[in-house]
Amino acid sequence: MAALSLGVPGIASAVEAPVAVSPGDSSTIGLVEVRCPAFSWGGVEGVEGYQLVVYRLAEESDEKEPVLRRRFPKSVGSWTPSLEHCLERGVRYAWSIAAVRAGEAQEWSEPRLFAVAAGPSEAELMEALRWIRQSRGNEPVGEVVPGSGAASAEAANGHGSVARRGDGRGATSRLPAAGDSSMQVNDSPVVTVATLRGALCATTERRFIDRGDGTVLDCNTGLLWLKKPNCFGVDNWQDALDNAAGLASGSCGLTDGSVAGDWRLPTISELCSAGEVEGFCPVGNASDSLANTNFTSPALSNAAGDGKWKQDNPFIDANPLSAWSSTEFDDVEAYFLEVGTGEVIVDSKAVSFNDTWPVRSE
Repeated sequence: MAALSLGVPGIASAVEAPVAVSPGDSSTIGLVEVRCPAFSWGGVEGVEGYQLVVYRLAEESDEKEPVLRRRFPKSVGSWTPSLEHCLERGVRYAWSIAAVRAGEAQEWSEPRLFAVAAGPSEAELMEALRWIRQSRGNEPVGEVVPGSGAASAEAANGHGSVARRGDGRGATSRLPAAGDSSMQVNDSPVVTVATLRGALCATTERRFIDRGDGTVLDCNTGLLWLKKPNCFGVDNWQDALDNAAGLASGSCGLTDGSVAGDWRLPTISELCSAGEVEGFCPVGNASDSLANTNFTSPALSNAAGDGKWKQDNPFIDANPLSAWSSTEFDDVEAYFLEVGTGEVIVDSKAVSFNDTWPVRSE
């Protein structure tokens, strides 16, 4: 195979470039079975950090398309993508790692080539089945019942009248609409990692699933919530944004492999879907609203969705709590959710009164 150039400066003549270790091979296309392979590299002295780039290779040409670009501090020598950054099956890739000096990526490694297997590995299938059996109380797992769920909210025009802290009002509020969400399970008894979330949610009949890594999966939306919502304590709005963006595995009880930038502050529609009456979130378990005003103190359900939240089922220390959203009301105010009651309120961004409850995509 002809030598591959990824079109980055210094790739052919790097003297102190990091060494790309795995996955893949420098001369032939190595095969990996998993969609989220662990990238590892050898470090070099005197760098500020590293930049990793992954290219998708076209089937019949040398055409290259970057699909992943990530920067890491100098102490990092490996990275496993989270599910939202996993690669496609049956596709060829090339990747390289560069040393970052003076803020710029320099001295690129020789690229390594690999292809992701077209089908799930045996280990992935067994892991999927293990999760399902565990979630169902070790019951035998039969055929996965196909199903899908979709929930959407109509867009609302204008802000309407929204309660502000301390003014005693609770009038109808018009909030930004929640985006469509859906879950599907393949019409097959074979469960793959790609359908694991849908399979888990379909077979366990739960609203929330504790993944055992500091995250809680919401089966209605597919979002991952931090299991310990008050990890940061109260913050002003900007600090809440920054703390959520900086959250990573190893803090706040997380062992999920996430890195800074994976987490964010939720929108108000993710905390409380649009269409609430008198400033409160919708009742019931079928909506995309995290809050459930069938219950109070707090307005959260348990993991099954059929009763009130209790400690560690599924969240830790969720009462009392008020949580900032990333949704701005105007230049100086933003929405937050009073989790105790399920009420949506607008407050000054400058006040340090509300908690930071980060969320991320799976």
